[in-house]
Amino acid sequence: MKDWIKSLSLILALAICPMRSAALSLSNDTLFVFETWQQMLDNTPAMMMVNPVMDVVNPHEVYIVTGSDAMDKMFINTNFALLLGDDWLISSTYLKKHFKGDVKHLKGFVPVFFNDKAAYVTQLGNIKLKDYLIGSDVDFEYTSNSVTYYNIDFEKRLVQKVTPSSLPELLRPYHDLLMRYEGLRDRKKQHVIKEFYFEYIDRVTQDDSRPAIIELVK
Repeated sequence: MKDWIKSLSLILALAICPMRSAALSLSNDTLFVFETWQQMLDNTPAMMMVNPVMDVVNPHEVYIVTGSDAMDKMFINTNFALLLGDDWLISSTYLKKHFKGDVKHLKGFVPVFFNDKAAYVTQLGNIKLKDYLIGSDVDFEYTSNSVTYYNIDFEKRLVQKVTPSSLPELLRPYHDLLMRYEGLRDRKKQHVIKEFYFEYIDRVTQDDSRPAIIELVK
């Protein structure tokens, strides 16, 4: 996984509505814990946790249950990233320390999508969580157009919630996308924002003038 950032293909999450906090005991799963970027690049986790217990407060906010509130807080503050199956989760403490913008809205560990040039906070997939929560009374709604995304710009060190007001600024380097978006009457609707944001991600990924994330985190 030394070239992880170029080959990583996270499962793009379906949206789920905010739910009550629910502790998840993930049987037959291993959680890999990384303290630094270098450990991620070298595929050398600081530790592994078998059958971890997770507390999902909402789709953007996940905690590892260690046995005490103090230990839970220390776990977030001292560990940078988690890998569970195909899902990466990044510590909100890391993002708040190194980025400006809408980081105050992020808590716990947040699910993140990466490719070599683009990154954004997404949501845990409801299909996966539903499998873990069999027997619980948590309700899931399949509303894929209601997902909230937070764009992570490693060059500007900026986290921005993707909204009708922030999306035009993201699209500005790609004039044709910006003109198409601003020409739409329903540009404020969530499904339109989602469509153009993912077109933006595709452009960034293919843009040779954009530096790779790995060059910005060394």
